[in-house]
Amino acid sequence: MFLEECKEEWGFARTVFIDSADAATIAEAQKSKRINNLVYEFVGSWKKTKNITRVQLQQSWLHTEDFYIVDECQDYIDEMNVYGYNENGELEDANDHVIQGGQYAWLPYKKEIGNWEIIKAIIKDADDVAA
Repeated sequence: MFLEECKEEWGFARTVFIDSADAATIAEAQKSKRINNLVYEFVGSWKKTKNITRVQLQQSWLHTEDFYIVDECQDYIDEMNVYGYNENGELEDANDHVIQGGQYAWLPYKKEIGNWEIIKAIIKDADDVAA
C-alpha cells in the first residue's frame, strides 16, 4: 500500500486528507481501512480558506523559510513553475492538483506555522486566514 511505502521513507502520518469533493476516493479509502484494519484516518480536506489566501500563506512561509519544497517533490516543483492567474486576474483552476494536495495537509494547522506578524503584513485579507 502506498501509505506504508511512504512511511518507510518519510515517517508515519496517521491522518490522510482527501479532497472533500472526491466522495468516491474517500469511500474507497474508508472501505480499505475496514477490510485491512488500517490505523489511518481518512478525512475530507479543509477548504474554508480561499485559494488566494492559501497561496499567500505558502508564499509568506517560503519567504520566512518556514516551508520547504525538497528536490524529490518534482511534481510539486513543476506545478509551482506553471501555476498562475487567468486572463481575469484570478487564480487558474488548473495545474494545482499537487499544490492543493499539500495545502490539504497543512490547512488545519496553518495557525501553528510561521511568524504571524510577518504573515499578517503580507496577507491582504487577514480575516480569511482565521477561517
